[in-house]
Amino acid sequence: MVAKGYEDARVRWITLAMAAFATTALEQAVLEPGRSRGIALAMTVGVLIIPVLVAALILAHREKRLSPASSADAPSTPGVVSLVIFLLLFALPFCLEAGRSLLGGRTMTGEFILLASLRNIGLGLAAYAHRATHARLSALVSLFLVTVASPVGGEGGPAVLVPVGGFALAGMFWLMLVYWKGLQLTSGTTSGTPRYPLASAAWMLGAVALIATVAAVGPTRAATALIGLVPTSGGTGESDPNARSGVNDGDNEVDASQNPQSVGFTESEIYLETDRPSLYDAFNESYGEPFKRNKMDKMIALGPQNVREQKERPAENLRAGREFSAVRKKPELRPKRPSERDAKALVYIKGSTPLHMALTTYSHFNGMTWSEEPCCNWDLNAELEPHGTWLKLSKSIAGFLSGAITHQVKIGTLDSSAMPLPPHLVRFRVGSVNRPDFFGWAQYGIVRMTDRTVPAGTVIDTEARTVDPAKIGETAFDPCLNDQKDHHISFRGEYVADPRVAELARAWVANLPGGWIQVEAVVNALRLRYEHDRAATSSEGCTDVVAEFLLRTRRGPDYLFATASAVILRSLGYPVRLVSGLYAAPGRYDPVTRHTPVTREDVHVWAEVRLPDGLWVAIEPTPGYELMPPSRTWTERLARALMAAVRWGRNHWLILSVMTLVFAGVVYWRRHLFDRLATFRFGLDSGRNPRRSVLLALSLVERRARWAGCPRPEQLTLGRWYQPLARQGAGESRIALEALVRLADWALHAPDRPGLSPPLNDADIVRTCRDAVRSWTRARFRASFPLTPRKAMT
Repeated sequence: MVAKGYEDARVRWITLAMAAFATTALEQAVLEPGRSRGIALAMTVGVLIIPVLVAALILAHREKRLSPASSADAPSTPGVVSLVIFLLLFALPFCLEAGRSLLGGRTMTGEFILLASLRNIGLGLAAYAHRATHARLSALVSLFLVTVASPVGGEGGPAVLVPVGGFALAGMFWLMLVYWKGLQLTSGTTSGTPRYPLASAAWMLGAVALIATVAAVGPTRAATALIGLVPTSGGTGESDPNARSGVNDGDNEVDASQNPQSVGFTESEIYLETDRPSLYDAFNESYGEPFKRNKMDKMIALGPQNVREQKERPAENLRAGREFSAVRKKPELRPKRPSERDAKALVYIKGSTPLHMALTTYSHFNGMTWSEEPCCNWDLNAELEPHGTWLKLSKSIAGFLSGAITHQVKIGTLDSSAMPLPPHLVRFRVGSVNRPDFFGWAQYGIVRMTDRTVPAGTVIDTEARTVDPAKIGETAFDPCLNDQKDHHISFRGEYVADPRVAELARAWVANLPGGWIQVEAVVNALRLRYEHDRAATSSEGCTDVVAEFLLRTRRGPDYLFATASAVILRSLGYPVRLVSGLYAAPGRYDPVTRHTPVTREDVHVWAEVRLPDGLWVAIEPTPGYELMPPSRTWTERLARALMAAVRWGRNHWLILSVMTLVFAGVVYWRRHLFDRLATFRFGLDSGRNPRRSVLLALSLVERRARWAGCPRPEQLTLGRWYQPLARQGAGESRIALEALVRLADWALHAPDRPGLSPPLNDADIVRTCRDAVRSWTRARFRASFPLTPRKAMT
């Protein structure tokens, strides 16, 4: 029979399951893009669910031993310790967020912090689910968390739907059990065990599952009829695609027909022609206009027969021969009008960041200006995957490429035929476009749409591989000095590096073997010794921006860092090109909309080095910008973790030895330490309530007897087991144990009603409990047990 105020064991376990499902659904729903859902699930189970399960088992066992077995007695009211625990659980997310803020890490919004605090409260209540009030509060909190996770975690797919479904199933049984318990249904036997109609519930669930299966895999007509029972504004069958009532889920409304430039990642088939800024315009606005050189242009008159009407404005990114000037004016800081404050992003990114998205590459340099590489004439060599619209590129077998990552890129206000995609692309999809001839190479590694710019609102799904710098370091390749045939190494007479710059380059790579180690040395030197200043510019009339930047000013914008790295590495014999594009910064991630906006301030310039196999790899010489870390498999992560642990142990053997000795000591003296902690807790709680003081003292004495090797058998009463042991004591110890046994009978079985006084006054009860705890230690039990035959005790 379950005591009054306590919850049935079935309800307790289902409450824990509901809290676990709700926590899992919430964690998967708010998971940041790019993070592994498997790792997040493992962290949720290991860090949140398993500790709560262990705490629930300990608390339930402890409460069972300390509480009366009578059904008329209610559980004790939660004490100060419980309230402090709940307050700590609520405040923990705020403390962690404050720590992240101090350390400069990525912070969460206030809504997510409050959800984390509420999640902790729900789990804490679930740990106390053996009490009826806590079980009901935990179920209420879990219901709220699932209600939040369901609409927010639509992108999680099965990772969110499965725990939500599990919560729904567990919640149904929870409601039935609580309702039946309230009815106090019994079987009529002496056992008093309720008889639950679980078979009927199973039949009902089977019927629901059958209907869902027919709707999912059955005939289209049957599925349509079943889905039509659900009221939605879009409806089914002959519905209006422009529906706007209800939740605005008409087909055209979802496809963003009225506003394709909205931040929602919907696959709009509506192509808009708008006046949008090109990458060239974004650079001029961010860095300043380039100085115009005075030059004479030859003018040729055109006859009427050579004049044709141009019906469509040529796209900026389709014009050949563009230049990127490294000598620019200071950017003008123009105050924005109130209507311009909410500037729309060039593109929106869903997925891991930081991310470099190349749009243009440059190869020729004359000391002031970079000239764009000619358009690549190679075939895109993309194949349409069967049963879909994914275009798969030829797979690279480069050994330095690591695991794959996925992104979603939505075009905002950017006007470009080149598509802003991650490097080392494996496959991509542009809506429902299933024709590979729509795409081609702009330059090597940069995909473009042929004969037009990418429409606003276009959503591009991508899968690309990451670069592992450690594997590049294992690739053996030597610099090719004075290679005049390779225009990525030779300047073809357009520019001659200053001798002091060449000497500086040799100093940075002195005593280093050729290959990627020298490339990294140059990049690290630029990042550590020079200052990034976006507003700094070269002086007007400067003919060698690299020498001025490296030898005199030692500060400048990112394009000077990239230019300097290209010139230095070319002087060392490495093929390098300049790249301009967009940079998705981790600091711009918006946790509410779950995407990273890339604005005009995020236009960026970096460099790429060509490896012996012909692939280009990005380098980032500008401080404050980072490259995408490699994506590793589980086996790679485990191997790296083991190797890191071995290296740490070898380098810190003294600390490891001390930690091992401390751990061994804790394991060896664990009972002594636990006894000290339990005694300290008894000292804090004793004296507040006489009955509870007796139960706490009895629990501590029985734990000491169990640790000493003489645990009380369950079939024996306290008197039958401890009276023979008490006779081995003398004086105060014997009196204290016998008195504690008598008080235990009162605390466990005497009713707690007004007018019934305890056998002793409160002060004597507390003093007796403390004397018993002080006298009957583990050593006393070990010394007394061999002297008392077990037959005499039983």
